[in-house]
Amino acid sequence: MIHSLIRSRSILASLGFAFAGAAFTFGNLLLAGALPPAAFGQLSLSIAVYNVFIWLAPLGLDQVLLRRRLDPGARLLLRAFLSCSGIAAIAAIGTVQFYELPALSGLLLGAAIVGGGMAMAASMGLRRHDWTALPLVATNVASWALLFAGGLGLVLTLGSDLPVLLILAAGCALAAALSWYAFIRYCGLGDERPDKVPRGEAFSLMVTAGAGSVLVQIERFVIPQVLDFRALALFAVIASVAIFPFRLLRSGSSFALTPRLRAASQRAERHALLAQETRSLGLTMVFATLVVVALAPIVATIFTGGRYELDRLLVLAACFNGAAKLIEGLPRAAVVACGTAEEIRKLSWMNWLTIAACLLGAWIGARWGLVGLISGSAVGCLASTIAPASLARHALSRGFVE
Repeated sequence: MIHSLIRSRSILASLGFAFAGAAFTFGNLLLAGALPPAAFGQLSLSIAVYNVFIWLAPLGLDQVLLRRRLDPGARLLLRAFLSCSGIAAIAAIGTVQFYELPALSGLLLGAAIVGGGMAMAASMGLRRHDWTALPLVATNVASWALLFAGGLGLVLTLGSDLPVLLILAAGCALAAALSWYAFIRYCGLGDERPDKVPRGEAFSLMVTAGAGSVLVQIERFVIPQVLDFRALALFAVIASVAIFPFRLLRSGSSFALTPRLRAASQRAERHALLAQETRSLGLTMVFATLVVVALAPIVATIFTGGRYELDRLLVLAACFNGAAKLIEGLPRAAVVACGTAEEIRKLSWMNWLTIAACLLGAWIGARWGLVGLISGSAVGCLASTIAPASLARHALSRGFVE
């Protein structure tokens, strides 16, 4: 059992994400203690929008770079910049209008999305060439930015979300510059011909990746509408100490499992690989739940100066939510790795049905407060995983990868 855990690349990748996860957790908790609840709630909404739109901003280019070998250069860089800029503008304007976010906050949020989306695209290309360290840092730059801002809040009075968003935008710009420099300089194809990209693949992959990101953040978009920003601030705290460990496992699983399934050409090899990772993640998930339920209320009280107190029922609901989304991510990773263009298109729409189910569950559960909303979203997520699991089984059973 222990040997299986050690051999799991998903778990090893999760350990890499764990450093960024710790930065995200402590940064959020420090900011929760430094900012007024309403301001922290607004910041939590901005971070949710950022986390969704950095996946949408490259318009699927990042996912294509993960699956196929493209020649890095000025043309690819310009394509990434233009797509990221356009999507960032839409995201910023929409957030300002729909949630009444201050205009300057929206501007800084848009700048962060441009940098984050650019860094995401180059990082996927680096992963395709077996780079690990720089992609891990670049894709988790927001976590380090939040930790820096939280530390700053210990010595300075922040007052609003603007200083935090400024730090985030600057960090994303730096991550984009470093990752694109490495991608263009060290990942050229030489005499090899670039892969042909099937028509529509980039769009389908973008929809799939975007849906997965929306699913992770969905409660943050619903809470301000059915409850209020103070409830969102409480959710952000519980997400930092209880849900985020499961998000690390989901990210680590996708980071390591997708390229390994893509490389496996035999049916038996794929099934054995997925079975091994499922067992390892299951054991880790049970252990994480026990630790989180025991320690999360204490950690939240200490780091927020007593401003946020979490009862264990709320923590247990959060663990259930995190586990449901971890389970949902496994078939999605399998289809992205091994699926045909048609199967990826099917998955993209299945993912949006999952989001609809989570929204419905959250809306119904909201009548019982935050605990009900979190639990209802998890039930909707689990109920909608059946169809993607069937699609993943079909994709894994083929003897080749298209």
